[in-house]
Amino acid sequence: DLNILLRNDHAWNFSNAEYLIDYSFAYQYNIDWQLGNEPNSFPHVFGIEVPPKNLSDDFKTLRKLLERYKLYSKSKIAGPDVTNPTKTRKGPSRYLKDFLEYKPDITAVSWHHYYTGPDTPLATFLNVSLYNEFKENCRTYVNISKGKAPLKPIWITETGSAYGGGVKNLSDTFVASFLWIDKLGVAAREGISLVVRQSLYSGTYALLNSYSLLPNPDYWVSILYKKLVGRKVLDVSCDSCNISSALRVYGHCSKRSPRVVFYGLNLDNVPLGLSLPMNITTTALLYSLNAPSLTSRLVKLNGDSLYLTYTDSLPAFRPIVITLENPVLILPHSIFFLE
Repeated sequence: DLNILLRNDHAWNFSNAEYLIDYSFAYQYNIDWQLGNEPNSFPHVFGIEVPPKNLSDDFKTLRKLLERYKLYSKSKIAGPDVTNPTKTRKGPSRYLKDFLEYKPDITAVSWHHYYTGPDTPLATFLNVSLYNEFKENCRTYVNISKGKAPLKPIWITETGSAYGGGVKNLSDTFVASFLWIDKLGVAAREGISLVVRQSLYSGTYALLNSYSLLPNPDYWVSILYKKLVGRKVLDVSCDSCNISSALRVYGHCSKRSPRVVFYGLNLDNVPLGLSLPMNITTTALLYSLNAPSLTSRLVKLNGDSLYLTYTDSLPAFRPIVITLENPVLILPHSIFFLE
């Protein structure tokens, strides 16, 4: 992510970036690029404004700069990395729309998303309306992108439960994993091609504990998602979800076999039944994740605690085999994958 705030009047001064690109090229680092971070917020964060047209021109400059290097001539460039839209703040949406109007030389349209801020209480992490707002955020930016840059994929290049490093004693616990798995499901369903997590290390919202480097709950959810969930998104109609908004279900083709993977969460404190439109003789593999408490950093898979092995390798993720002749029981406050 190159510094867009180094400027000569209205244009980006890329001399510092050129040093970095030279260094990267010398070591043959394969890199894709971003230019600036949340430019719509520059006026109130830095007291500096970079208008959308100027930023679009700067991205064109970056592309020309990269074309000097054989290794980077085809590198991906993502931008403009605006913040998420809100009902009370139209600036990010307007900035993105104006930026795309000037046809910047980018590979993907990018934005950032956080549900809330660092002082959020536990109850908010279970509020269904918070989950639904993300769907509306996606649709806002997808609609803008389809209108102004219809051939560009849409990426979320920075995201977590709460901005500012996360919520202390919440963003690194099991309750935050509900937001994470739901975000992956909603983003895929709404046409977001890529989701980049903030962060692997550092901050309460990190996938790894900043002191012990042990996995936080979101790490285990991410690993199972990557192991099981394929790229093909399915249109899932869930009668059980219509009965209870606390049950949220998504479907993809399996990554490992010619099967379907359903995944999702139960936000309620009681078990809920999930009925699936499958042959009643069909069996499935159930991976059910829960925790001793909502604010626990320990995650259990089908009742067994998840830990790295003594060699710091991943453990075996053992599912249980179930039949689908009856509704699948989704445990209270749990996350599930059903293959």
